[in-house]
Amino acid sequence: MKKNVLLWLLAVLFSTTQVLAQNRTVSGVVTDAEDEQPLIGVSVVVKGTTIGTSTGIDGDYRLDVPADAKILVFSYVGFGTQEVAITSNSINVKLKSGVQLEEVVVMGYSAVKKSDLTAAVSEVKGEKLQNIPIGGIDNLLQGKASGVQITALNGRPGGNAYIRIRGTGSLNASSEPLILVDGVEISTRDYAMINPADIADMVVLKDAAAAAIYGSRASNGVILVTTKRGTGSTMKKFNIQYSYNRSVKTKTKDNFDLMSAEEKIGYERGLNKGNAEILALQDDEIADFISKNRTDWFKVLLRKAAVETHDVSVSGSSEDFNYYLSFGSYKEDGLTYESKFDRINVRFNSDYRANKWLKVGNSFTVAQAEDNVLRDRYNAQNPFAAMYFYNPYEPVYAQDADGNVIYDDNGNPEWNYTTQGFNALEGIKTAPNIRKYLNLIGNVYAQVDIVKGLALKTDVGIKHRSERRNNYLYPGSILDGYVGNPAAPGSLTQASYQNILFKWSNVASYNTTLKDKHNLSLLAGTELLKTDYESTTATGIGFTNKNLMQLGISALPQRVGGTKIKYALFSLFGEAQYNYLNKYLASISVRRDGSTAFGPENRYGTFYGASVGWNIAKESFLANVKNINQLKLRASLGTSGNDRIGDFLYLSTYNLGSYGDLTSSFPATPANPKLKWESNFNWNIGLDFGFFNNRLSGSVEYYDKNTNDLLFPVALSYTSGFSSQTQNIGKMNNRGVETELRVDAVRKKNGNLSLYGNFSYNKNKVVSIPTEEEFLPTSGRGLGLTVLKEGLEAYTFYLTRWAGVDASNGKPLYYDKDGNVTDVYSDGDNVILEGKSVLPKWYGGFGLNADFYGVFVDADFYYSGGNYTMNLIARDLLSDGENITGPQRVEALNYWKKPGDVTEYPNPVAAGFVSRTTDKWLQKGDYLRLRSLRVGYNLPSSILSKAKIANLSVYFQGTNLFTVTKYEGDPEVGMGSEESSTGSLGIPGEASLYSYPQFRAFSFGVNIGF
Repeated sequence: MKKNVLLWLLAVLFSTTQVLAQNRTVSGVVTDAEDEQPLIGVSVVVKGTTIGTSTGIDGDYRLDVPADAKILVFSYVGFGTQEVAITSNSINVKLKSGVQLEEVVVMGYSAVKKSDLTAAVSEVKGEKLQNIPIGGIDNLLQGKASGVQITALNGRPGGNAYIRIRGTGSLNASSEPLILVDGVEISTRDYAMINPADIADMVVLKDAAAAAIYGSRASNGVILVTTKRGTGSTMKKFNIQYSYNRSVKTKTKDNFDLMSAEEKIGYERGLNKGNAEILALQDDEIADFISKNRTDWFKVLLRKAAVETHDVSVSGSSEDFNYYLSFGSYKEDGLTYESKFDRINVRFNSDYRANKWLKVGNSFTVAQAEDNVLRDRYNAQNPFAAMYFYNPYEPVYAQDADGNVIYDDNGNPEWNYTTQGFNALEGIKTAPNIRKYLNLIGNVYAQVDIVKGLALKTDVGIKHRSERRNNYLYPGSILDGYVGNPAAPGSLTQASYQNILFKWSNVASYNTTLKDKHNLSLLAGTELLKTDYESTTATGIGFTNKNLMQLGISALPQRVGGTKIKYALFSLFGEAQYNYLNKYLASISVRRDGSTAFGPENRYGTFYGASVGWNIAKESFLANVKNINQLKLRASLGTSGNDRIGDFLYLSTYNLGSYGDLTSSFPATPANPKLKWESNFNWNIGLDFGFFNNRLSGSVEYYDKNTNDLLFPVALSYTSGFSSQTQNIGKMNNRGVETELRVDAVRKKNGNLSLYGNFSYNKNKVVSIPTEEEFLPTSGRGLGLTVLKEGLEAYTFYLTRWAGVDASNGKPLYYDKDGNVTDVYSDGDNVILEGKSVLPKWYGGFGLNADFYGVFVDADFYYSGGNYTMNLIARDLLSDGENITGPQRVEALNYWKKPGDVTEYPNPVAAGFVSRTTDKWLQKGDYLRLRSLRVGYNLPSSILSKAKIANLSVYFQGTNLFTVTKYEGDPEVGMGSEESSTGSLGIPGEASLYSYPQFRAFSFGVNIGF
């Protein structure tokens, strides 16, 4: 028995000795390489395992590691990751901060280290796009990247923006860039369906070397959106993040004043023209009239609108599996009643390493949204026009002679029709336009690693978007009384569509390093894209009341309609990248696309890109220069195409309809079998730099982009039976410079201060545009205020010039075509105003990020200029008496009254109570806007760790706080009016009308992680 006990004790002692021999303890301190201050919370992990820890308050760590462990990995946000060999039990590490050149950037179908980039690329991290009360990812990108011009279409909740990368890429085909979310293409309608909280980063591919791998879809640049995946320490099973934001919005303040009720009445009576009720008042009746009827229509039609967001995510990672699951809720009220945009998002991303040779994964999101779209016409149905159309002495509700509100038989107040014959508040309530959307965007992939460096990857993606619209006009409403059928009151139009995009790509890639000097990456693949669009619409009239409005119970069906469109693109592509000692870099790519937009003769196009780079900072002659960390010269050239025009324009198409209750067909478009790709050739040269431990870093670019074979509708003789035919004509050039700069002024343990900015300058020119006339008008796309002429910028204004006011008689004066002053206005005196175009010449953004002892301040500014906009709102509100029955600006009181008066406003009587559209109303669109200012506090980890909280921050934020501009109104003009010729087919920024205004917002938010 004693012998057995002894043997057992010896066995335990032996096994314990073995365990101790298999493990050892490593400890040390991690500090900032620059100021040698300890770093708290640095991740220390045994490479290839889940064994790890983090540094304490003094930067110290202690870790038990296996006896066979060879490397420790030290990583910390804002610092370069270091791998250190385990050569002793005491390892101290100094981490270097600054720009991380080894960071990988997703480009095309591959990823490239920043240090190896030879193309023009800008990257925006996802955290720069979050916690701002804006629904669309496009608007959030404004000012964040050089060469990217973002102009909001308007301020509508969930509204889109115009995106232009290095200028306007086309005159008739789409100028919007290709945007891919995890490799799946999305359209402008999808921008507001992506949750910004899910975005890891956005990469803008600007030159041909970067974008040519996408061929025909890349002529206007490419934006790659990468969503979050499960990353981080493998020690932790999962991470939970939650964020909340609540904002209150108000309309941006006008930089002009409207007449008060007293001033407006005096204006009408002084000219003895206007509203008959006002002219009939006796002097002693005016004060009483105003007291009974005074109305602030801005307060009536506008409100303080709330925006509320909730975002929660759960993520985790291990050696074989990572995942990211998120839920988001976004609710945005519009600036006027009933206007809204509500969205719910769910996303699930994952990657799974099944074994050594197989990896599979997915990216998947589903979003549901609903909004109520208000009328956006150039009349009083639009509440944002009505604010400027209704007089300050007109009440909301009808009143009797004593100023008492009149009620109908049901006890409801009767609406005042106003001088416009309409009441926008009533229209908001009785003509809702409800839209519901459902978006599914996702892909699944499988990657097979055949041998070291060689992989095959297949990726299947899909985007499914469906939309349902119910456009109501309630029976008995004011508008129904104007346009409805008295025998069948009320109307309902129901429309729905679905658009399905299918993508299948197959890519083979090979990466190898030869003799530790030659790095080679090869890629080849195929891709198939198919879209299927189908829509239906139907209208019925005649309903008993607003609560019983369904097409099935309408008294009279009115019309039905529907469309079906298909499109396909098949591509072959390849790419090769090479670098020698990471100093000499080269890349080449080619893609061949076949598109159903063109006929058999011109269906296929081949596009290429090539680039070279020289990492000068790695040369031996700079080895001893401590303050140069990065200095890289690069150049590129290449081609891309554009096929985004109408479908099947190469064929002679027919429309089908009814004629005398019989089915009939009639020609719709003339055939053009010669129609081919619109293509561009561009080249770029750039310099990337980083000095003083990358405290000062940035880039400078020069580019030249030529667009050829422009797809444009050419006018035909009406004897042909058609008004125009789409042809390939003309050339256009965009050239310019871009720069990005970042200064890390302070890098300390308890504080950081960074300043950043970007500037872009673009010069556009129409090189050639075949026409027998002096120029081509743009009336088919906008208001007809601009033209296209060889040698000038696209969309140069074409107007009669204003010459002032005749001081002797108060008449308006103009310049005729020859430059002579005349008091007779004629459209025949219109001239091209060289140098005055719709297109901005310069734009960019700048700001700062500061963080001291947990208190942080982030500020973002945006600026734009060099463009001109026709200010039709100013023309209406300073109308020389033409709009005397409606509100006018205070300046209109300063009209000419007697000989010798020097003023810019003619006597309305002498002007004939008519306001002409001249360059008097053409104004510079230059502006500077404080886009966002955020102040907050990150609670210290020493406090949070006791409650097992990873991070907690609170903040206050202001959006669009102020704007500096000489433009009279809001200078950020996208579409003038959504339901007119300046809408989606219009020219961005051509004219300001009364579309949904921009807003100013104040927000409170909190972010917490576990």
